[in-house]
Amino acid sequence: MKKIIVTFIVIVCAFVLIIVFQKPSQQIESATEHKTNNLYKNEISLKKLQTYLKNQEELTVYFYQTSCSHCKKVTPIVIPMAQKLKIDLKLINLENYSETGWDEFNIDATPTIVHFKNGREDKRIVGELTEKAYELWFKSIKE
Repeated sequence: MKKIIVTFIVIVCAFVLIIVFQKPSQQIESATEHKTNNLYKNEISLKKLQTYLKNQEELTVYFYQTSCSHCKKVTPIVIPMAQKLKIDLKLINLENYSETGWDEFNIDATPTIVHFKNGREDKRIVGELTEKAYELWFKSIKE
């Protein structure tokens, strides 16, 4: 009888420990997911981009793909950096478009950031680069 009670107590303790240690990890995942979703709040469509360009507005667009390993590393760097430098960075997920977005804006790889002025491309930066390279590029479009 003692063996059954001891076994039962061990099993109950194991379940309690699993529950206790599982909740913090779920909270961390939830916080990370919220932070990641916040990065993509400035996403626009290709149609909206075409409207901006037709109106000859100045804007900076970050072309990316959610499945791109380089984009996953670059996004958490460039979006907060653009915000800090007060650059209204628009985002376009090229996974949502077939060849249209790639061809129309001459995108060969992601991530690509393009600055448009007077409805035309002014400057471009492509690939996974250093944080300093992005900072210098962002500062150059503000000049």
